[in-house]
Amino acid sequence: RFVEKTVRQPKWMKDGVRLSWVADYPGTDQPTVWIGDSRSGETAPLLDPRTLRLPGEDEPRKVHSFEWSPDERLMLIPTEAPARFKPCGDLLVYDLEAGVLRRLTRSAEPLWHPKFSPDGRWIGLVRGSDLWLLDLQGGERRLTWNGTDCLYNGRLGWVYEEELGLGDGWRWSPDSRRIALFQQDESAVPEVLLPDYGDIHQSPRRTRYPKAGDPNPRTLLGILSVATGNVRWLDLGDPGSHYLACAQWTPDGRRLLVQRLPRSQDRLDLLAVDADTGQVRLVLTESDAAWVRHRGDLKLLGPDRFVWESEESGFRHLSLYDLEGRRLRTLTEGAWEVDAVVGTDPVQGRVWFTAARPDAAERRLCSVDLAGGPVREWDPSSGCQRALFNEQGTHWLHTRSTWDRPPIQHLRSVDGPPHPLVEDSLPDLRDTRLLPWERLRIPTPAGGLMARLLRPPTVPPGGCPAILHTYAGPESQVVRNVWGGRRALWHQHLAHLGFAILMADGRGTAGRGREWSRALNRRLGGPEIEDQIAAARWLAAQPWVDPHRIAVKGWSYGGFAALLCLLRAPDLFQAGVSIAPVTDYRLYDTIYTERYLGLPSENEEAYREGAPLTHAADLQGRLLLIHGLMDDNVHFQHAALFAEKLQEAGRPFETMFYTGQGHGLDDRHAHLYAHITGFLLRALGSDAEPAAP
Repeated sequence: RFVEKTVRQPKWMKDGVRLSWVADYPGTDQPTVWIGDSRSGETAPLLDPRTLRLPGEDEPRKVHSFEWSPDERLMLIPTEAPARFKPCGDLLVYDLEAGVLRRLTRSAEPLWHPKFSPDGRWIGLVRGSDLWLLDLQGGERRLTWNGTDCLYNGRLGWVYEEELGLGDGWRWSPDSRRIALFQQDESAVPEVLLPDYGDIHQSPRRTRYPKAGDPNPRTLLGILSVATGNVRWLDLGDPGSHYLACAQWTPDGRRLLVQRLPRSQDRLDLLAVDADTGQVRLVLTESDAAWVRHRGDLKLLGPDRFVWESEESGFRHLSLYDLEGRRLRTLTEGAWEVDAVVGTDPVQGRVWFTAARPDAAERRLCSVDLAGGPVREWDPSSGCQRALFNEQGTHWLHTRSTWDRPPIQHLRSVDGPPHPLVEDSLPDLRDTRLLPWERLRIPTPAGGLMARLLRPPTVPPGGCPAILHTYAGPESQVVRNVWGGRRALWHQHLAHLGFAILMADGRGTAGRGREWSRALNRRLGGPEIEDQIAAARWLAAQPWVDPHRIAVKGWSYGGFAALLCLLRAPDLFQAGVSIAPVTDYRLYDTIYTERYLGLPSENEEAYREGAPLTHAADLQGRLLLIHGLMDDNVHFQHAALFAEKLQEAGRPFETMFYTGQGHGLDDRHAHLYAHITGFLLRALGSDAEPAAP
C-alpha cells in the first residue's frame, strides 16, 4: 500500500538546467520519462507511455530506465528494470523527433552495461562475457573473443560488485577512440551452488564466491583501441594479489586514473596511466594500520587537478591535489566528517559535499571554495540531505528526509528559488498518526552512544516490552535522521502494538572519526556487541520498560549482532530475531571479511570467538532464525550450520526459510514482517493480536 512517489533514475540534461527522470504518467501506473526545468520549475511528461510500442506489437513497452544519446535525440531503453547482479535485457531505442521505437537487440545471451559512445556513433555493451559495439546506422562489431563462464571482458564478478560497487567493467574515453577494459578471471575462485527448489530437479544457480582466505579473482586492466580492437594490458602488479577498485579517464582523455588496493586493504594507491604509451606512474598513496576505503570516481577539475578524501587528520576531510601528487590546499578540517563529494563548479571554483554536521546523525549539503575559506551549509533544515548535481555544479536535485518524514525533493540552483518536485512522497500516510522518534545519548565507558527511541502511545502499569533493533556493522549507521522506508512503517506498527524500539550506534560506526570507526579492527563481534548490550541494559533500566520483556532483532550484519547479543547476555534478552545472519566469518567473502579481520590463518582466535557458531550452545532465550534459500550474499549455509549446532546442543528455536529468495527477501516482506510481529508478541508475553503491517 505505501509506495514512495519520489523521482526515479534522475539524469541532468546537457544544458545543465533541465532534469529528466522516470515517474508515472498522469492518471496511470505506467512509468515514463519526465522533464523538469530548474529555472522555472515547470515539469511535464516527455511522452505518453501508452504509445510506446514496437511495430507489430499491441502492448506498450515499459520505461524502467533510460540513457540519453549525446545529442539527446535518442533514448536507450533496456527491457529489464535496473538491478545489481542482473543483466539489462534487450535494448530498445526511441527516436524523439520521429516518435518511433525500434529494437536494437534480440539476444539469447545476457546483456550488460550498455552505453552510448561520446561521439554518438556506437552503443557499447557486454554480451555474455565479451564486449561488443552496435553501430546505430546498422551492423555490429565484436571487440573481445575469449570470454567464458568464468572469464569476463567488460564486467566483473559478484565479489567486486558487492564489496567494491564495481560491476561495470568498461569505460569510453572522452574522444570515443579508446576503451578502458577490465578483464576478470574467476577460474580459481571456488564455485558455490544455490539449489533452485522451484525446479523439479533443483538445478542450482552457480556463482563464483571467494570466502575468507580463498583465491581471489585475477583482474586485469587494459586500454582497447576501438579502431583496431587491440588491447594494451597495463602492468599493475600481480592481478591476483590486489584489487583494482576504480578506473576513470581524465577529461582530455590523455590519462587513465586507477585506484589499487592490496589484498590487505591497508593502502590505497592512485595511479596515472599514459593512454598513448601505457606507462604507469604513482600519483599518491594513503596508508592506514587498519584499513583504507577506495574513493570511487574522483571529482576532477580540468585535466590535472582533483579533490581527494583522507582520514589522516582523524576525520574524513578534503584536499585539492594535482596529478603530480602535490597537495595544493587543505579544503576542510575540524572534528566532523565529510560524507561524500557530490559536485564541483570549476567556473566559480567550488566543491560541493555532504557532511555529518552538526553531528553524526545529520547530513547537510555544504560547499567550500577551492581557493580556501569557510564551509557554507546551504540548507539548515534538520534531517539527511542528498544532492544530484549537474556537470557544471550550478543546479541540483535536492532530497531531504527525516526519520519522521518521508523524502521531499526540490530542483535548486545557486542563485534561484527552489522548485518543488515531490512535497508528499507518501500520500497514503496523510491519515496515519506517526509517533515521534526521540534522540538520545547513552553513556558507556567507551564513549556516549548516539541513539534513537520510539515509545508506544501508552504504557501499562508493569512497563512495556522493548526491542533493540541492531545493525552495528563497520562504518554503518542506524541512528541517521533519515526516512527508513517500509521498515520505518513497521516500527510504527510495533509501537502502536505497545512495543518500545531502540537503536544505537556503537563503536565501529560511521560519522564520528577514524578512532571510533577503527575500533573493530581485527575483532568483529567484540566492541560493537558490548555497546549494543550496554544500550539494551540502559533500556531495561528505564522505569516505563518491563526488563523481563526485551528482544533484539537484526538483519545481515545485524542478524550476526542479534545472535551474539542473545548468546552473550541471556539475562537481558528474552528473545531474538536474526535474519540472514553471518554465523562464521570464515564463510563470508574475501574483500569484506579480510578488510576488518585479516586472513583466517593470521587471526584464528578472532574468527573463532566472534562466530555465533562457536557459542550456539549458550542459547537460552527464544530465537526466530530467518533466511532466504537463494541468498547469494550470506549463504543459507550460515543458518543451516547454526541450526545444526543448536540441534546438537538440544536448544529449541523457531525458523522461517524462504525458497527462491535472496538476501533482501524482496518478494516476501508482507509475510516476513507479519511473522516476526507474531513471534515478538508471543515471545514477549503480550496478549495483543498480531496484525499485518
